[in-house]
Amino acid sequence: MQKSPDEIRSNLVRLIQDSQDTYPNLASRLREMSRWIADKKSGQLVSKKHVMLLLEELIEDATFWLENQSSKNG
Repeated sequence: MQKSPDEIRSNLVRLIQDSQDTYPNLASRLREMSRWIADKKSGQLVSKKHVMLLLEELIEDATFWLENQSSKNG
């Protein structure tokens, strides 16, 4: 199921907060994506299905990577 643009924005913010202390490069890249979509209206993002899918995949991959790294280090 496709997430809403607001869900994607909040997930990006959460991932940025989770990664900024331990993985600043990841946080920086996520911040760039967040800045890019910050000015876009929700309807504009929804109309670009490939962009929405890219953002969802980015969030899933970053979440998996952070969880994987924390289990290795924890």
